[in-house]
Amino acid sequence: MTSRGRITMDALAHRVTLSSRQLRTEFAREFGIGPKSAARLARFETSLERIAATVHAGRTPHLSTVAADAGFSDHAHLTRDFHRFTGTSPTRWIHEERRNLQAGGHGTVQD
Repeated sequence: MTSRGRITMDALAHRVTLSSRQLRTEFAREFGIGPKSAARLARFETSLERIAATVHAGRTPHLSTVAADAGFSDHAHLTRDFHRFTGTSPTRWIHEERRNLQAGGHGTVQD
């Protein structure tokens, strides 16, 4: 199952035959964070991959499209979580990291 953070906690709990409460408890015990935090992180990492690949290809990422592709409900939610994880907006991060992204940084080029 590869949902990249786009599955409800109830659906996930049902899929692994646990109650929602059991899922939260076991998930936190195993990974140190709750399933909602893990889903948020998965969406953020997916957005980073999309942004990096787009800039590396010489194009400007459309953040609303990146947000939708990564499983965010909208651009504002992408921006909120991006700021939470990086301390800056996606646009500012792209500006600051453009040279690294163009050179294949942030996982844009396979070894």
